[in-house]
Amino acid sequence: MKKEEIYLSDSFETFLSFLYGKQKYHQDAGLKTISEWKERIDKIINSIEYSIINTIEISDKKHKDYLLIICQDTRELISKSLDLNDLNEKTILGLFKLIFYLIGDRPDHWDYIKVNKSKHWMLNSHRQIMYYQSNEHKVNLIINNAPSVNHLNDGKYNKKTLIDKLHHDLNSDYGKFLDWYKNEYRDKYYELY
Repeated sequence: MKKEEIYLSDSFETFLSFLYGKQKYHQDAGLKTISEWKERIDKIINSIEYSIINTIEISDKKHKDYLLIICQDTRELISKSLDLNDLNEKTILGLFKLIFYLIGDRPDHWDYIKVNKSKHWMLNSHRQIMYYQSNEHKVNLIINNAPSVNHLNDGKYNKKTLIDKLHHDLNSDYGKFLDWYKNEYRDKYYELY
């Protein structure tokens, strides 16, 4: 019987490097055994679970608990999978469930003949996704989108100058930074907000 393997692309290697650091997953692309693939999937789902615990702040307890249950159930099903097809199916199914519950709730169209109206895909009967940005979040986004110091620029507008302005000139006051940034770089501000 041929040993089951899966080929991980450079894109997947890059994804793992963003999650866990390039030192750990540099040159990780290539053929992987089913146990190596399981290990990577399990690690990613653990990270998703940990991110849910540490990131979701505004949610009813039942919703957050169910998201964590989906992660736990998916990991358990993955660990019991016997072949590559079963492993991939359990992973995909678990992630699809998680995505719908993160959006708001699982659709329930069991008895429907057609599900082609926009109301069928509004999953906000119990909760609504709303992304919130504090002043700190906004400043971090501005700085993240600024060119790096090495980038060809006029030497005045780059990550380093913005970080210096925030921490040295404005004493890490995010509100003052946003006011200053709106005055100095109005066009750039409105590109983001």
